[in-house]
Amino acid sequence: MKKSEVIKQIRKAYVEAIAFKNAVQKLHLGFDVESEVVQLSHTDSAFGKWLYQDGRYLSQLESFQNLEEKHEKVHRIFKAIFKLNIEVVEKDGVNMLISNTNKLKNSKRRLIDAYCKDFLKANTKLMTAIRQLYNEVAILPNSCFMDDKLLTST
Repeated sequence: MKKSEVIKQIRKAYVEAIAFKNAVQKLHLGFDVESEVVQLSHTDSAFGKWLYQDGRYLSQLESFQNLEEKHEKVHRIFKAIFKLNIEVVEKDGVNMLISNTNKLKNSKRRLIDAYCKDFLKANTKLMTAIRQLYNEVAILPNSCFMDDKLLTST
């Protein structure tokens, strides 16, 4: 795989993680979100698919090592929010996630607020880890990038 292709994949993964964060924030504010943008399972999200497939190419890099745990945590927190507050409804042939935030009692709303705060912290740590991966890959010489594996020393 060429270095430019790997860089492009990391950028796309980063954008997908941002889209997930934005969708969760929209839900928290009471907006509807298409269900395909937000996945409950960390392995089904766009970032997760990259991480567990093409991203494995980078698995020997130090910055790659802690991505999985951070990514799983983001989805674990979202699942908790989902169970308390969100339902799936079909609108015009598209599955939408609908937030029930405005209908909740104060105690449940405070709990969801706390989960959302935790989600944002966890997502920030994930985004930082993705940027660290990007930076680590960016300084590697082109000669490290082979078709089937990454060579970390030349």
